[in-house]
Amino acid sequence: MSVTAHLTEQFILKKEFTKLNSKWLFVGAYIPDGWGLDRLFMAFDKGFHRDYVFGWSHSLLVPLLLALPIRAIFGKWAFWSFLLSAELHVITDVLDTAGVKLFWPFLDTKYSIGIFPWYDKGTIPDLIGFSRHRLRLDSKRFS
Repeated sequence: MSVTAHLTEQFILKKEFTKLNSKWLFVGAYIPDGWGLDRLFMAFDKGFHRDYVFGWSHSLLVPLLLALPIRAIFGKWAFWSFLLSAELHVITDVLDTAGVKLFWPFLDTKYSIGIFPWYDKGTIPDLIGFSRHRLRLDSKRFS
């Protein structure tokens, strides 16, 4: 999913659950992607995102393990905000064609429903969602 999609998820969570902490929602949303550092390395090799470098962070277990010290230090609302947004990031990434290692470290299998094409053309187009060119290509496929 795009950076825009993950940000939108956080706005919806905050709107529906007003006690959630916006700062921790934001942190949780970006932890699976390594705060965007994966995008810097993707220029050289696309495998950095969900394969051998940041692939482990798109697991259901990793956000839970990271959320436990947050609970101890910052309290329950920081914990729930971080955990919900990080897990939602992982779950929505299952919807695209790249897939995620949901059950890492127990299974190394990537799971994908494949509803949305994975857009991997770099940081700037990702910040604004799919480019016009990409949308035209996809619309031709369905006509």
